[in-house]
Amino acid sequence: MSAIVTRDTLLASAVRGLIWRAEHTWTMDAGAPMYFGWVVPEIKMVSLGREYITPGKSLKVDLYEASFTGGTNVTTLNRDLGVSGALTPIQAKHSVTPGALTNRITGFNIETLGAVRVGRLGNIEPYMHPPLVSYVLAIENLIAGAEPYSFFFDFRLMFPGEDQ
Repeated sequence: MSAIVTRDTLLASAVRGLIWRAEHTWTMDAGAPMYFGWVVPEIKMVSLGREYITPGKSLKVDLYEASFTGGTNVTTLNRDLGVSGALTPIQAKHSVTPGALTNRITGFNIETLGAVRVGRLGNIEPYMHPPLVSYVLAIENLIAGAEPYSFFFDFRLMFPGEDQ
């Protein structure tokens, strides 16, 4: 069975309480990146929809395979709100201290005349994260002035046999 993600599988997974949303909002000055970190457990993680929002005019995002220390848990809730309070399979943290950021995986840089809102759809742009790997996501404001930022991502663990 291949790892196919469709709108139907997303809805079915959400209804079954298998999709989680991690979210964080903060104010960021230019040149002071916010680092997020998470470690994938012994089961592959499927990163679904991601959203990056700011009324500011600059957004730089880079994903690294990297270690990190410290940090504070971001709000993580189940897409089935009846499952709220359940133990999350992965706990993302904000304000982590990254290790060496040498293994960049992907990212983007946007500077506009107006607000920035970037969304990645989980049904056509998922990422499969291998087990027992640590990640750091760097989000940066490149233009002077403090601005509010929000970051959200949906994820689930891979189903047994899904990657076969």
